[in-house]
Amino acid sequence: MALSNAPAQTAVDCLRMLSINAHGLNSPQKRRTLLRHLRRMKTDVAFIQETHFSSTKPPSLKDSRFPTGFFAYNSVAPKKNGVAILIRKNCPLKVLSSVMDPEGRFLILHCTLSHLSLTVLNVYAPPTPDTAFWSTLSSHMPTSATCRTILAGDFNATLCPAVDRTSPIHVSHPSDKLLLSFCTRHALLDAWRLQHPSVKDYTFFSHPHRTYSRIDLFLLSRDCLPFVNNTDIHSITWSDHADITMSFRIPNYHSHWAWKLNDSLLHNTEMRASIGDAAREYFDLNTDSVDSPITLWAAHKTVLRGHIIALATRHKRTKLAQLTALQAQLAHRERQHKASPSQTTFHALQRTRTELHALLVADTARAMKYTKRMYYEKSNKADSMLARKLRSQYNERIIPRIRTMKGKVVTNPEDIATEFGQTLQAIYDHAPHQTIKDPALRDRILQFLHKADLPKLTTSQSERLGAPIKEEEVAAALKSFKSGKAPGPDGYTCLYYKTFLNIFLTPLTIMYNSLMEGKPLTADMQSSTLALIPKPGKDPLDPLNYRPIALLNIDYKIFTKILSTRLNPFLPTLIHADQVGFVPHRQARDNTRRCIDLIWVAQTSNLSTLFLSLDAEKAFDRLTWPFMFHTLTHVGIPHSFYTAITALYDSPTALLPLPGACPRRIDIRNGTRQGCPLSPLLFALCIEPLLSTIRHNSDISGITVGVNEYKVAAYADDLFLTLSRPMHSLPYLFELLDTFASLSGFKINKSKSTAFPINLPASSSDLLALNFSLPISSSPLTYLGLKLSPHLDQLYDLNYTPLLTQIKHDIDSWQEMSISWLGRLNSIKMNVLPRLLYLFQSLPIPVPPNALKDMQQRIDKFVWSGRRPRIARRLMYIPKTSGGLALPNLKLYLSAALLTQIAEWHLPIAQKRWVNIENDMMLPDLLPFFMWLPKSARKDQHLRCPLVSHSLHTWDTLSRKFSLTAEISPLLPLYRNPWFLPGMTPQDFTVYDQGDVSRIADLMVDGHLRTYADIATELPLTSRDFFRYLQLSSFVSQHNIKQAATLTPTWFEKICLRGTTFKGAISSIYESLVLHGHPGHFPYMLKWQADIGEELDEEDWSAIWEANFKSSGCITHMEQSVKTLFRWYLTPVRLHHMHAIPNGLCWRGCGQLGTYYHQWWLCPKLRPYWATLADWLHQALERPVEINPWTFLLSRPVEGLLRCENKLIARVTLIARRALARHWNQPTLPSYPELSGMFTEARMMEQLTAQIHDTPHLYLKIWAAWIGCPALP
Repeated sequence: MALSNAPAQTAVDCLRMLSINAHGLNSPQKRRTLLRHLRRMKTDVAFIQETHFSSTKPPSLKDSRFPTGFFAYNSVAPKKNGVAILIRKNCPLKVLSSVMDPEGRFLILHCTLSHLSLTVLNVYAPPTPDTAFWSTLSSHMPTSATCRTILAGDFNATLCPAVDRTSPIHVSHPSDKLLLSFCTRHALLDAWRLQHPSVKDYTFFSHPHRTYSRIDLFLLSRDCLPFVNNTDIHSITWSDHADITMSFRIPNYHSHWAWKLNDSLLHNTEMRASIGDAAREYFDLNTDSVDSPITLWAAHKTVLRGHIIALATRHKRTKLAQLTALQAQLAHRERQHKASPSQTTFHALQRTRTELHALLVADTARAMKYTKRMYYEKSNKADSMLARKLRSQYNERIIPRIRTMKGKVVTNPEDIATEFGQTLQAIYDHAPHQTIKDPALRDRILQFLHKADLPKLTTSQSERLGAPIKEEEVAAALKSFKSGKAPGPDGYTCLYYKTFLNIFLTPLTIMYNSLMEGKPLTADMQSSTLALIPKPGKDPLDPLNYRPIALLNIDYKIFTKILSTRLNPFLPTLIHADQVGFVPHRQARDNTRRCIDLIWVAQTSNLSTLFLSLDAEKAFDRLTWPFMFHTLTHVGIPHSFYTAITALYDSPTALLPLPGACPRRIDIRNGTRQGCPLSPLLFALCIEPLLSTIRHNSDISGITVGVNEYKVAAYADDLFLTLSRPMHSLPYLFELLDTFASLSGFKINKSKSTAFPINLPASSSDLLALNFSLPISSSPLTYLGLKLSPHLDQLYDLNYTPLLTQIKHDIDSWQEMSISWLGRLNSIKMNVLPRLLYLFQSLPIPVPPNALKDMQQRIDKFVWSGRRPRIARRLMYIPKTSGGLALPNLKLYLSAALLTQIAEWHLPIAQKRWVNIENDMMLPDLLPFFMWLPKSARKDQHLRCPLVSHSLHTWDTLSRKFSLTAEISPLLPLYRNPWFLPGMTPQDFTVYDQGDVSRIADLMVDGHLRTYADIATELPLTSRDFFRYLQLSSFVSQHNIKQAATLTPTWFEKICLRGTTFKGAISSIYESLVLHGHPGHFPYMLKWQADIGEELDEEDWSAIWEANFKSSGCITHMEQSVKTLFRWYLTPVRLHHMHAIPNGLCWRGCGQLGTYYHQWWLCPKLRPYWATLADWLHQALERPVEINPWTFLLSRPVEGLLRCENKLIARVTLIARRALARHWNQPTLPSYPELSGMFTEARMMEQLTAQIHDTPHLYLKIWAAWIGCPALP
């Protein structure tokens, strides 16, 4: 028998199985005890008997380590029997199918393990002889000779009573005979007995009979024996059965372990101080003695890693010392009692078992406390926990099978790793013959770049880019990274750098500057770990359908983040507007609107056109470094910046760890690093020569609108070409692509590219497909997540209809989830709104009002859980800062998205290509002026383009509804304005137009008409321009025009006049639309003012809103504040009005009407309650706090108190209100123990949260006064 419950170190190629009878798991504490026990035992597969779960509403039995579980319930007698099999995360055991016994006595899983077929059964046999059970189980046993079988469980019988029972009379029970007969029939062997033939040990102790028996078994088919390493029986601890374990060897399976810093160590004050002291000491001792800053930094990681491992080991040993000692003592006393079953040894055994059980219970309680803290902080918040809950799917890292290049499907982990290794090595070194020192290659690249006619950095830009790195840049780059992300191969997390930034800042800055000076990086810093992410909707058997993401070291990412932050502002000058990927102020929607415009142009002009979406094969990974380096030099990247990039790409490597296989090392010789902040920027610069060459190649014909020709649009490597004369253009295009591929590695996969022709005869389409191996399709073409069709009237059905259907399905699936009211609001904001908003921006087409109305109603139903709303919908839409709850209004978001693009009509020429197209289609009018004409003054013949027509129609509707402009706007144009006939020939006013005198407001200053002399000081006017001035002034002097010209621009007119894009434009416009017609004081505010008898101004209400939405770090708790504020609760008066109760009197029996204000404040029985709370606050703050409903019910800040003191009052009063809400429709008030427990819990949760986030000072700033009074709860 094993000496303790701690498992011996098993081989890395073993699957550790554990079986235990839990004797009921309906208690949350017991479920948590089980899961922690499985984790301590390093279990891979757990067989659990007697779960006692109900089949109708079983509790959850899973955690992050065991996300997958299979269960069999007793559908006849609830909470009886029940078995479960839990499988560890990333366990190589893959379940193909399952069989559940309706009585909850057995569960069968048909699986694969590596290349083995395996059937595992979890059995809980009846305690009395039951022939029918064994017959049923036999009928489900596998019959195939190639399928290995493992049975585990509580069989309630022994195979050999003489050695498996301690009963003095060795009589074979009927159940023993049934078990033996079953094993004989199916040739099953007892795994433990085979390895311990002469040992007597037991798994169950019968208290009534005072006997031991071994009834928990692992039974195997004969062909499983070669794979069994060891089997053990452990002590009986928290259950009435001992757990039994078996190590099952997995053939050809290897585990890979890499050290990773456990961030929880950094939350421990003593350990954090020790690590900080060690780091500080290292740099103090070695900074002056080590010449290379790079070597100094690299060596620090090795030194600190050893220190941290030693600290963690000592901490774990100390933490488990008592548990290990008790386990050893329990094992010793169990052996004593089994050998000599006396009362003395039994009582000694029970004492030890009780001590161990108490320790395990305390450990479980501690773990549950931290779990509760996590839910306290993150539950129902717009955070990763809620996102995972809504997604409700678990993605495993294990790849069970893959298809080799020869077409064979392999399941062996080593074969899978070999195939991936070869595939990735072929990608990352696809052109080994190309080197930067090759003069012939250099000449070809430079010739190509010269023909591309690329813009270059100016001298001042180059100097800014190559300046020495400052400490502020390092700190800002580190701050931009989120903690909690997977680290690189060195194992150091982002939190490690943030925690010790004051120590690391100077060494890091010095090291980064040495890289800028040409010093090489260490191999450690250049290494990465590859994670393979399957591409959605692609064949999972094809290795090319996995996206390799490089997990880079944090110090590497900080450096590349600094470089990318510097380079980013210059990209708009280096990269043409055709490229919208990873360039500031450009978005994917710029290209989708452009494409839709060009489709319409091709259709209406009867132009033979081919729309071609090109699929680039592993574009980021195939980019050749000689081409990248020469391109950087060609565009004027300064030497220091260039040197830094060459250091990053000196000799990088990647490690590919796949579960079950030895890691494969990949030598990277081309491509940009996936996961690197600089990578997309470098790629955008390197593909620009191709785009520029296409633009300048006269043999490649695009679609001409006005004076501009549109050939290619790009979002990073997604190319979309619009070719006229395709029979002539395509040969030159593919010749150019072949040339570019030979230089840069950019390879087009024609078979995955898609094209649809417009106005091309079928014979021509067939010829194109034949000559160029292009899939010509009449079906929609997918580009940037949208389905584009030659028929624009199909866009809604192709894009909106499937998305709305999917969202409805998702909302329906969330309906039964345990999500709070505010959690449901957050679910819509973080999951539904982003999906719809992408379409709102990318497809500016009419959306049927009923479609959005139906979706909005479905959202409302979800938010209110199908019940009647208690808050007006209009109020729900208002932003939180203005007194609402910020529920998305889909119709207004659609309007805001379109208004954002209408405002972009006013951007300078060439910033947005779609703006140029739509302006050219409007010539001689221009949209940024034409739209400001009153509708009656516009010429309808200009409005043939559906996107322009829809945008202007929407503008006319919204401008009236939301007062976006006056009847005559100050932005009314002076030229091409039918009201000003001389201006219909704008060339006569060229000097004024070019001098930004183009709108009526431009001729006014401080309400007065600008004089000719004033304008002449700014513009080069001649004598003949004076007459034009008289014409302009005469027009503007008309009463209605002059009055309009002096108007202050509206908020939307100001946005249009900015002439620049800005972050958050849609949100800003949406908020203005939502707040249009804001009443100032909503009904709930007026009711509170009427109840309390005091009116508050906007500033006071803003303070109340802020205090309520920040009254707790827990969304679920804060929800009570919101409910009270919005008068959410149903009172006796209201329920009586609804005929739900016979009268409207107070529930507490005071005899008065139970109005909202009465139930919360006026009830005589409440006065002592609030007085007690005021007394507690008096003791804590050492000053009296007025018993005021504004403060106690609505958390209004008290004048004269510090901010932290008001925060304490808000938290204390929230707890008091939550306690009252628990007794809402009851005659009793919260008791002191109940209230005290709620205070203790809230403080404990906030304290633990502060510890996790390393902000104890913020916690103490709020709670110190309260904690300092021992008499307070």
